[in-house]
Amino acid sequence: MPHYEGLIPKTPANLALFVVYLSAVLYVLLRVVFFALRIAKGLFCFVCCCGFCRRKAAAAPTGKAGKAAEKGKAALASNKTAAPPAAAPKKKK
Repeated sequence: MPHYEGLIPKTPANLALFVVYLSAVLYVLLRVVFFALRIAKGLFCFVCCCGFCRRKAAAAPTGKAGKAAEKGKAALASNKTAAPPAAAPKKKK
């Protein structure tokens, strides 16, 4: 590009300064782009996956994990209805 010829002086210090400046600018641009992509992903997941449009009930677990969860819920329910254990009497000295 002859129009931009001589824009960067040919000394090593000026070239290094230009490379550092260009690296800083590209770093900031990449951070802004990644931030925008993260926000867009969050909005997409909120709308499509996490609750705004999705109003279905959760599916019941099946298989081994489902049976274990049912046993745990049944045991918890039976513990709540059972009387609490009596406290042992304190010893006198």
